[in-house]
Amino acid sequence: MNITIKKVNETIRNYNNGVNNKSEEKSPRETAFEKIKAMMQPESRMTEEQKKAYEDKIYQKARNGEKLTPSELEYIRRTNPEMYIRIKRVQMQREMLERKLKYCKSKKEVEEVYMQSMSSIGKKDPDREMLYRAYQKVTMDFKKTLKYKSLPEVEEDEKEKGGRKKKQRDNGLAEYIDDGIWDDMEISTFDAKA
Repeated sequence: MNITIKKVNETIRNYNNGVNNKSEEKSPRETAFEKIKAMMQPESRMTEEQKKAYEDKIYQKARNGEKLTPSELEYIRRTNPEMYIRIKRVQMQREMLERKLKYCKSKKEVEEVYMQSMSSIGKKDPDREMLYRAYQKVTMDFKKTLKYKSLPEVEEDEKEKGGRKKKQRDNGLAEYIDDGIWDDMEISTFDAKA
């Protein structure tokens, strides 16, 4: 308790004297934190040429539709906030397509989701090329997975629709057409009397 009061009094005295002692004195914890933070930031150890090459590598990776690492995104966020927003948007769209593809139930549905995503890109979108390449890359990567290879060509429900189609409902009962030929089926109708 005495140490805390002593430190507060010393800080007040220094403040009143116009000396900001806080910037001069740092705890070992703060110093260690700053050193670790500096080591984590790749640009702290880079020359200007290396920084430019690193940025170009990140931009090229983003333009090719590849997923950026968290450290690459953080670097862009710190050095070029405007580009960060654009790249982050593309990365989010990319992740959304990945999620949609995981829930597809047939290879045909995968193609439909891919085509729908591609057609949703605006013609005047400044990131159009990045989005195209990101969608292509995600879809190509998904097609290499075991999940995609295990999917049927067409969903089972679509196969059943080819042979049997519901025509109409009458009092909760359905009439079916088998390949366009009526079944000889008798459907009872009930008259409800009040």
